[in-house]
Amino acid sequence: MMVSSLRDPFLSVTACTVFFLTLLQQQVLIY
Repeated sequence: MMVSSLRDPFLSVTACTVFFLTLLQQQVLIY
């Protein structure tokens, strides 16, 4: 993770959301 993303709460939440959506897409592709 980038240090700048940790400094900005909005970027941190956005990064977590994108990461979570990516995991959901991978799980959907598995099924």
